[in-house]
Amino acid sequence: MTDILRDDVKDYQRTWTAMDHMGMVDNEKMAIFTIISGILHLGNVAFTDDPSDRKGNKTLHRFGVTSERALPCKK
Repeated sequence: MTDILRDDVKDYQRTWTAMDHMGMVDNEKMAIFTIISGILHLGNVAFTDDPSDRKGNKTLHRFGVTSERALPCKK
């Protein structure tokens, strides 16, 4: 899939150059990209409820939160 209005390579190069102008060194830039990559990957994680798992219920109960309210799952 391509988008004629977007060029990821050029955008990356512009971002890298802008970071150069801000005085960032390569390891700082890579650290930022690593963090952003991790955040983007988390957006692809799907969480599901396991009714047989009771591990967190004691903590939830202390705060007055039911497991259904803490992790509402569409059924």
